[in-house]
Amino acid sequence: MTSTAYSIDIGILVVFLVANLVLGLRYGRSVKTLRDYALGGKNFSTSVLVATIVATWMSGSGLFINLDKTYKQGLYYVIPNIIGTPVSTHYWICNRTTHREILE
Repeated sequence: MTSTAYSIDIGILVVFLVANLVLGLRYGRSVKTLRDYALGGKNFSTSVLVATIVATWMSGSGLFINLDKTYKQGLYYVIPNIIGTPVSTHYWICNRTTHREILE
């Protein structure tokens, strides 16, 4: 039973790697310079930039710290983070003077 599960895992990994290779070779032909590769042709939407910032912010160490605090403090830690993270990200990304002008 264990060898069958192991074979399925290896098969999934091989399919994943081959798919990455095929897609990389197919779509990588449009990239001509290192600058074009690094900047992605400067075609980033807001959602992609926000996802990149959040993924960078929630690193592996941050994940384990949050897991530890969630285990120890429970909902007293989780609920403020669910509310506080989007609010702080919004004010960190957006221009604050525009919001002050809107509120006045």
